[in-house]
Amino acid sequence: MKAANGSLGSKTIHTINRVNGLYTCCRVREVAQDGSNSARITIDDMVFEKFIDILKEDIGYKPLQHMISYFDIEEAKMGVLNGRTWRAALEEMDGRGMVRFIFTVEKIGNIRA
Repeated sequence: MKAANGSLGSKTIHTINRVNGLYTCCRVREVAQDGSNSARITIDDMVFEKFIDILKEDIGYKPLQHMISYFDIEEAKMGVLNGRTWRAALEEMDGRGMVRFIFTVEKIGNIRA
């Protein structure tokens, strides 16, 4: 999948944990496959497990207790269940021309998946 607005290498991912109030931000290239050229990063180069590791380390994300979500084009809160749905969310946000990707972490049960 090619980024709608060219490479994703210069974009950032922002995530807030609504449970504890912690916030993190990382560059897209930090969650890209090892060896990816930052000038040519696409959504297919993104590694969900790297994103999860950052959330665990920076904001205390706990997969059995927390859920990741984002707001879709219709402003509905949508759950991110795995790498496939995460990349779909990134593709949608990129398609809207967003310069930063924004996710939220909440307790499981507060999100429509």
